[in-house]
Amino acid sequence: RARAPPCWRGAARRVRTLKRGARREGASAARLAGMGASVEEVRLRVGGMTCAACSAACERAILGASPAVGGAAASAVSGDAVATLLEGEPATEEVQRAIVQAIQDAGFEASVAGANGSVGGQRGAGGGPARAEGCNGAAAGGAEAKARFVVTGMTCAACSASVENALRKLDGVTRAVVSATTEQAEVSYDPRAIEPAALREAILNCGFGAEAAIEIGERMVDLEVKGMSCASCSSAVEGALLRVHGVEDAQVNLLAGAAHVAYDPALTGVRDIVAAVAEAGFEARPAAAGGMGGDVADERTKGEVQMWWTLFRRSCLFTLPAFVVTSICPHIPAAHRLLDDHVGPFRLHSVLMFIFATPVQFWVGMRFHTGAIKALRNRAANMDVLVSLGTNASYFYSVFAVIYGAFTSFQDTDFFETSAMLITFILLGKYLEALAKGRTSDAIRKLLQLTPDLATLLELDKDGSVLSEKEIDAALVQANDVLRVGPGGRVPCDGVVIHGQSHVDESMLTGESMPVAKGVGSEVTGGTLNGHGALRVRASRVGADAVLSQIVRLVERAQLSKAPVQAFADVVSSIFVPVVVSLSLITFSVWMLAGVEGLYPDDWRPKGTDSFLFSLLFAISVVVIACPCALGLATPTAVMVGTGVGATHGILIKGGEALEMAHRVTAITFDKTGTLTRGRPSVEVFEEHAMLAHDPSLTRERVLALVGAAEGSSEHPLASAIVNFCRREVAGRSMAKLGVENFEAVPGRGVKCDVDGTTMLVGSPAFLQLEGVNMERAQQFVSECARFARTPIVAACNGVFVAAFGMADPIKPDASAVVSGLEKLGIEVHMITGDNRATAEAVAYAAGIDPSNVRAEVLPGGKAGIVADLKAKGHVVAMVGDGVNDAPALAAADIGVAIGAGADIAMEAASFVLMRDALSDVLTAIDLSRTTFKRIRINYVWAMGYNVFMIPIAAGVLYPCWRLRLPPMLAGAAMACSSVSVVCSSLALRWYRPPKVLASVRSGPDAMHRVDGSALADAVLTDELLDDEHGSDSSVSAFGEREDAPLIQNGQATASSARWGALAPV
Repeated sequence: RARAPPCWRGAARRVRTLKRGARREGASAARLAGMGASVEEVRLRVGGMTCAACSAACERAILGASPAVGGAAASAVSGDAVATLLEGEPATEEVQRAIVQAIQDAGFEASVAGANGSVGGQRGAGGGPARAEGCNGAAAGGAEAKARFVVTGMTCAACSASVENALRKLDGVTRAVVSATTEQAEVSYDPRAIEPAALREAILNCGFGAEAAIEIGERMVDLEVKGMSCASCSSAVEGALLRVHGVEDAQVNLLAGAAHVAYDPALTGVRDIVAAVAEAGFEARPAAAGGMGGDVADERTKGEVQMWWTLFRRSCLFTLPAFVVTSICPHIPAAHRLLDDHVGPFRLHSVLMFIFATPVQFWVGMRFHTGAIKALRNRAANMDVLVSLGTNASYFYSVFAVIYGAFTSFQDTDFFETSAMLITFILLGKYLEALAKGRTSDAIRKLLQLTPDLATLLELDKDGSVLSEKEIDAALVQANDVLRVGPGGRVPCDGVVIHGQSHVDESMLTGESMPVAKGVGSEVTGGTLNGHGALRVRASRVGADAVLSQIVRLVERAQLSKAPVQAFADVVSSIFVPVVVSLSLITFSVWMLAGVEGLYPDDWRPKGTDSFLFSLLFAISVVVIACPCALGLATPTAVMVGTGVGATHGILIKGGEALEMAHRVTAITFDKTGTLTRGRPSVEVFEEHAMLAHDPSLTRERVLALVGAAEGSSEHPLASAIVNFCRREVAGRSMAKLGVENFEAVPGRGVKCDVDGTTMLVGSPAFLQLEGVNMERAQQFVSECARFARTPIVAACNGVFVAAFGMADPIKPDASAVVSGLEKLGIEVHMITGDNRATAEAVAYAAGIDPSNVRAEVLPGGKAGIVADLKAKGHVVAMVGDGVNDAPALAAADIGVAIGAGADIAMEAASFVLMRDALSDVLTAIDLSRTTFKRIRINYVWAMGYNVFMIPIAAGVLYPCWRLRLPPMLAGAAMACSSVSVVCSSLALRWYRPPKVLASVRSGPDAMHRVDGSALADAVLTDELLDDEHGSDSSVSAFGEREDAPLIQNGQATASSARWGALAPV
């Protein structure tokens, strides 16, 4: 897509900041650190600026025009300039004339376009205007801002290290992370001390390209605008955009035919913005479909591949004839004689080789030489230095030999072909490496392709009837739009079903193979595939807020981050080139000394070479065979592929550090409710009291209706389960007619209220006992619940016990298999729960967890303490929870795993976010981490082993015994292949398959059965859910006694009898 020149983008960003402040007035000032007095700005039209140097000169002129000027920004392409005045300084005509005169004195044309005030805030530290927002929307005024750049030209870890070091040396920079693999840099900085333009300049000074990256989370859109022919056209488009309610800023570039718009998604959307341009008489469309920047990254990858391919073809254009002259013609007598002829003082062979090698060396290979110069200028050394050193040594020696031999008796043995073929082989390797590296981001590319190009927009009347429908670009969908999703179509964005029923395939996002049923009220996710039904969906989250956008953003940031093991490669890479050059000099010195001293026979040297040339060939081979790239690519490529593979299986990994730490986990702790169990309690057993027979008005249906109405005012999960049970039993006929008065929820106990003139008490047995209800007849039921790990909920009408409910929370079917799989990996499995001991051990038995690893009766705040205790014992701890009340424990653990996150993928406390509510994904996450780091070890073994073994061979250690040596051209080919092999090794992770988990749940030796006779082996107690109205102190029994106190004195089992291996009736 068309992009504005960097000089315009940097200046336009500054202009945009000031304009945004002017429009937002007080709101902008509130964002800045400290509420300063309002300032005014003068907007100008400046002619004659052609580049960034011009705009900088204009800015300097404005700053020196008047003491009232506090800041300036100018754009060479748009011809705009803004002068920001100091606090309290008015934009008088005198000041405006002074500014215009200063610009004209600098050699430009200038006129005042307008002046306005109320740019709330204070000036920056540098005297310029305070930035209302930092790059990518980070707040300024004391808050840390973040900037992201696309950095091109990096080839290895040494390159990224040199950029990092340059950025970290800048005043105001607090953190810098650079990845050569993703070609991105993320910088945290103080916007009062430094601006993004200075950060970009530092990267450029390192010899690499840099452009500001468009963050997926930004509320911005780039438009392609057609039909503009002059400055008035661009002004008309900009004016139309700025008049749209909700547009915060708009910048139009006439030359590029593009517009950059910042907007508030709560007030407007892309479709309204495009419509405004159309009303102005121009055609506009989003520059990147979906607005997620995927096309830009894809074009960048394709551009890199195309660049290396073009350079390789150009190199072959000269290298192939050179190869023919050097390797084929000597075997053809006529050609050999012709090449021995002289052209002046020079042999024809030498002249031809000079003609073929020079373009390769200084035209095709100039990229390596300029990169080496810039690296050395920044006191860094990378692969470019080695390539430039090796090829220049061979080329200039050949030039010297030819010239010197032409006028002396010296035999002019040249090897121009060595430098040419070195560059050719390296370019081929770089081309193959770029192809392979492009495949490492396939996961993100596939995710981006899930969103359909078109969406069907419906226009409804007040009754919900369809008035019209039309197809629009999916990028134009706005919040609250009603869309039709036909059978077999993809959902354009996140939304809620308002009409229709179907099954939706969510496997591409969550890894869930079975389609999920969707009906009215169900949430659907953009990019998922609809089944056979037709759905009408109201858009809820679009653009950057959509789940798919969040996933892509999270994966991209994870791929940018470094794993701690990468530090080893960074250290080695920082000294790699100096060490290799030193080894090369040692190799040359040893062979040269041996030749001079006659320590080896003359027949060791190839025909036509002397000791100097013989030694130089070994030295050049050492330089060009060494490969820092393979070492630098070993970790980031594996992390990129690993995080991408995780995303395709619904496992989102927040960075390389989390991925590395997960493979070292030795202990894993599970929360119980909602993690090991389904977290959805249900009524397993219902018992009505015999007292009902003595009161004809209290029929079974009447009691259930009263209980259901009482619980209907509670929001507790157990209450919801009882309401659903009562509604199902009485078919909801009488519940809706009953009025509820004087409702009171007693935390940790239950509820009491008046329902249709009847005083109702519903809650734990202890609660009813405290309220004066005689609970003697409930003891048998409570005892049975305790023995079989159920939660008893009892009800009383007018002070008389009438009914009891046995509540259970089914354990997940794959819990036992997952626990077994984790133990086979050598990981201790623990469980932490707030439930009582009986409940906890019942769950542990069903899941196969050792009872000694069960921590029961733990408050939410105490879970983090238990995690800390495990860490103190030397364990690397992972905590698995559903995120409801596990945030402290998730944060305290080395690895926090949030399970069943669904659309809430941005949990800060979690290192791993599992989209599905499936325990098997925990096992997959650990296994994927171990597989990825096994691959990283293989990569390091290959990269280190390659250099350790190949450098000595290139230095000639095998030559004395077997006459084996590596000519420089073969050494270059081997070096190129080493990087490709490491990337291909990482790509092997794409074939990762998760371990298979078979659903199985252990049953007790005498599993209790439901009323209908079905087994209750998968049902467990859910006292942990009793943290509100129905909660109970886990240390207190149903009647207020200690848990180890007997509930019944007639030989029945106590609550404490439900222990490991003692689930059968006593």
